[in-house]
Amino acid sequence: MDGAARSGLEAVLLGLAPVEVILGTPLSFSTEKLMRAYAGPASNVRVECTSRNCFSEGGALAELMSLFEKSEVNSPTIENDKQMMEGVMAMPELVAQAMALSVHYLKGFGMERLICFGSSFRPFTANTEMSLSANALQQLEVLKNNSDGSIEGSLFQTMNNTCTAFGSRLFRHWLTHPLCDRNLICARHDAISEISESMGSRQDSVSIRQDEGDGCCAASARSDLSTILSSVLTMLGRSLDSQRGITRIFHCKATAKEFVGVIQAVLTAGKELRKLVLEDTDNVSSQHRTVHSSLLRRLISTASSSAVLANAVKLLSCLDKDAADQGDMINLFISSVDQFPE
Repeated sequence: MDGAARSGLEAVLLGLAPVEVILGTPLSFSTEKLMRAYAGPASNVRVECTSRNCFSEGGALAELMSLFEKSEVNSPTIENDKQMMEGVMAMPELVAQAMALSVHYLKGFGMERLICFGSSFRPFTANTEMSLSANALQQLEVLKNNSDGSIEGSLFQTMNNTCTAFGSRLFRHWLTHPLCDRNLICARHDAISEISESMGSRQDSVSIRQDEGDGCCAASARSDLSTILSSVLTMLGRSLDSQRGITRIFHCKATAKEFVGVIQAVLTAGKELRKLVLEDTDNVSSQHRTVHSSLLRRLISTASSSAVLANAVKLLSCLDKDAADQGDMINLFISSVDQFPE
């Protein structure tokens, strides 16, 4: 990793801010220096060193191919097509060793199959967004200040007004990967502006620009959007981390209490957002729409879709919430002939 990927590696470390790092030894001097600076004694980062000698001379590729072949037999639905297999075989040896070490580590938790999903991989760069270099992130104090290395006074702390942990992580990614596609920039700007206006930050200036007749209708729509969004964000902020909770559920690592809490949060948020009647844009003028931004409309429609709500209701209907809270696995499931036929 001491070649052209050096800057990308540093930027990924700063952007993701992982709390656990697996290092394949031996390391080059530059990599060791980088990791010592990031995960030194003063940090809260857990570092686990493991030798990569066992994966030399093609051993890493053999380990990966074995995993993919096994996953294809046990789980045919996994994205394990020929193209992905060819991508693994085309990986540089050092990358293959790093991936094999990750698989070896994840086996201890029974989570190695997540490597087989194409969604687990993302390129360093994309056509729709920029990837700021580590030097740019440091010099501009985007994530940390240059005085003591803390978040205090950084651009991230100044601009971060998110209400949830997963919202904060998403905003962190936005800062370190600014959009460069004009259409995407406009769509995101319109969505954020509408949320900001509905929450009252620009209410006075908006009222001045509108005449009295339309102003009353628009103010009412903003009030509805503000009330519902405030309710949803407050609820999600007090609930479990839904993003990580869903990940734990997907990998069968969530407790019963976590499962119920996450699904209940999804259901509650969906029901609240469903109150925002998203009229057909072809039949309703822009002045009388509840939500104007096409991106915001799409997100609300997805989160409050009938499929999402129906699945959440179905999952919760067969579980006893009190038993889940107490960890009572014996009385956790509500027996029903319809749900659990003999």
